[in-house]
Amino acid sequence: MLFSLLAVAGCGWGDLARHDQEARASWAALTAADRINVQLADRLLTGRHNSVVNQPKKEARLKRAVAQLRQLNTAYAVDLSDSAGMSSYGAARQQVVGSLKEIAIALANRGNANRAWRSRSLRRECEAAVFRSNIAIKSYNAAARSYNRILGTSQAKVSKALLYPGLRQFALLEP
Repeated sequence: MLFSLLAVAGCGWGDLARHDQEARASWAALTAADRINVQLADRLLTGRHNSVVNQPKKEARLKRAVAQLRQLNTAYAVDLSDSAGMSSYGAARQQVVGSLKEIAIALANRGNANRAWRSRSLRRECEAAVFRSNIAIKSYNAAARSYNRILGTSQAKVSKALLYPGLRQFALLEP
């Protein structure tokens, strides 16, 4: 009987472990994209770029979001199954990405063509950061949903109970 329970638990464990690895890998890609966003935001703030400096509220909001994201963006600070921690991380990253998107729009809508031409590389860099962040969050949410779905199956429940009882569902981030 014990052998059959272990065999049933083993069937679900392989899928569960694979989906767990996929979710953690997509989380690593998401945090890497966020680190790139923070570096870009730091460059914009340190360089005191016109699209940020001309609007002090936007600059202050970006500084707060970067500081909060930097504080939360440590390997041990964010528990993927803690929905409160994940929602505060999601809010900080959403502010940074939103600010970069606003900056890209402001750079594209410069007063004259010469100024817009000079800032096109920075605008493209902001647009690429926003695009990369959107892809990373979609990938993480898809992997987390898949993991949560597998964790709810009967085979995974048996293997979770026998092999690793502390497994919890991953929290999703709002796009």
